[in-house]
Amino acid sequence: MTADPVAGEIRNHRVDPAARTYYENGEKVKKKVRGTKWFFASGRYDGYWSRVILSFSDVAGGEYEDEAAVAVRQFTALKSALPHCMGIVHDEAFRGVHRDALAHLGLLAVNKQHGSLTPAFYETAAGS
Repeated sequence: MTADPVAGEIRNHRVDPAARTYYENGEKVKKKVRGTKWFFASGRYDGYWSRVILSFSDVAGGEYEDEAAVAVRQFTALKSALPHCMGIVHDEAFRGVHRDALAHLGLLAVNKQHGSLTPAFYETAAGS
């Protein structure tokens, strides 16, 4: 509770016990934010307005529970329920170790390159 020094009003503040401080990796700067972070896996079955939530989990944070590790764990569980699923689309949280774990499940991971990495070309395809 806090008291307003001008009006003398006492206010109760809601507190989320699951909230934590974490960083959002923006284009060029990491932004410090406070709140809860969630992972959702969804799919569509018949057009744009038919989104279905397939899986969700909170992202507790810390080195062990990073966003990408939670996503890989959830996609691993979903693969047994959806054996014909061929791939996933995810944000730029994935790195090579995460993409490799999904590839071993037979899933093609499509994602933007992680913001902290500089793209490097291994070879240039020559046209005929």
